[in-house]
Amino acid sequence: MSIKKITLTIVVTLLVISGLLMIRPVESSGSGESSSSQKSSGPTLSGLNDCIGPTELVKVKIREQSKNPSIYYYEVTNLYKSPIKYFILGDSDHPEMHGRPNSNPLVKESPKGWKGDFGYIYESNYVRVSWMISDEQFLIKLGETLGGFLVEVPPFPKEWEGKFNNDGLPVVPLNMKQVPFKVHFDDFTCVWGRPIEN
Repeated sequence: MSIKKITLTIVVTLLVISGLLMIRPVESSGSGESSSSQKSSGPTLSGLNDCIGPTELVKVKIREQSKNPSIYYYEVTNLYKSPIKYFILGDSDHPEMHGRPNSNPLVKESPKGWKGDFGYIYESNYVRVSWMISDEQFLIKLGETLGGFLVEVPPFPKEWEGKFNNDGLPVVPLNMKQVPFKVHFDDFTCVWGRPIEN
């Protein structure tokens, strides 16, 4: 291996470790194919500045449907030329939603043609709720609005009161109305913003 390749490998490894370069996992299709044979449905590498925001290219409305457990309904409107294929909650230009055992938000429901998921961001203590397109005929195109993204948040455990997160911030009940969103378009443009209460 040449000196240039070794140097590049070391630099990339250090960037990944430090969080300056983030590797996103490729979603499994569940078809039994190996990930190397699957066509990537979106970008797999991103830097700190890969998303632009706050944005006016997407409008996201949120409505609390019920309490204990709290269920939130999201509606996404696309005002950009390229269709939307990823919708993510909890991430803006940086992760914002702390993970909490037994009280993490979960996907309650997904619109037709979309697949929801919950996970930790880049092996951190932050979580995100996300949806990706599973049937391209249900992409959210320019001028279209799609609802049916539902998130359930379990009641806040009493044992978490008075505790602190790893970053020193106090553990508080999750307010989904303040949680940022991130959207990836079909042309790989990425934007983030804040939901509007409906």
